[in-house]
Amino acid sequence: MATKKAVAKKPAAQERIAKEYRHLKYQSPTFTLKVGRKNSLLVFDEGTGINRAIRHCPGEKSIFVDEQSKDAVVVPIIFLHGLLETKETEVITQRFLDNHPSNGLLFEVIDNISDANDIADIEELRLDVKQAIRTKAKEDAGIEELRLITAVLISDVSAASKMTAPELKNALYDLVETNLGRFVNDEGEVSIFDNVEIQREALTQHSFNSGVIQVSADGSKVMWSDNKATICQVPVGQSHLDFFTRFLGTEQGLQVAVEISKR
Repeated sequence: MATKKAVAKKPAAQERIAKEYRHLKYQSPTFTLKVGRKNSLLVFDEGTGINRAIRHCPGEKSIFVDEQSKDAVVVPIIFLHGLLETKETEVITQRFLDNHPSNGLLFEVIDNISDANDIADIEELRLDVKQAIRTKAKEDAGIEELRLITAVLISDVSAASKMTAPELKNALYDLVETNLGRFVNDEGEVSIFDNVEIQREALTQHSFNSGVIQVSADGSKVMWSDNKATICQVPVGQSHLDFFTRFLGTEQGLQVAVEISKR
């Protein structure tokens, strides 16, 4: 079902510029965009107040099918390696792309200024996260918190346990560069130190590595190491580490977490 989309007015000659578009879900070397061969692309025309079919016919004066000649030639639009360049003279192609129902969903016009601003914002966010790490390192027990976070992010409790304070900070700085999303929330705020999931993953790793708990030989259950009492059953096909981390978030799991801290 086509989405209603207002059609832009014809740009003035002096506004004509070359444009480049990128495919938002680029996976293969080529991507062929639907160009309205069967009059299946509808957009809402504010001028007439109705949905109208559009079709990519560069030789015509309009993108609207009902304004094109009977001899109109439909031309394919192909993105190469996720990109499509258009010249300033390709007005109809640009107008078609700008008003295509998939614009903003499958592809978008490249805005170098906006992209530059986005990059600057990301760099500023990285600096904010690194500053938060430096601040945390100066707090009481802050280094141990950084150690837990590092152990989770590199999936190696043993290696993290041997790191000095500078090594921990440098390891986290490197991770900020390659995996910024683990340190911030969707609002772009530093959330790594308030991330309950990270804390549960850290507790899971610590529990197994310290020998407080263990997994049965067949991987079907998590047990206390001292008396072999079952803590929880692990569903078939699931990782005992992932399942136990989620288990710690349940009411029963919270009680187990308290007991682990005592052992």
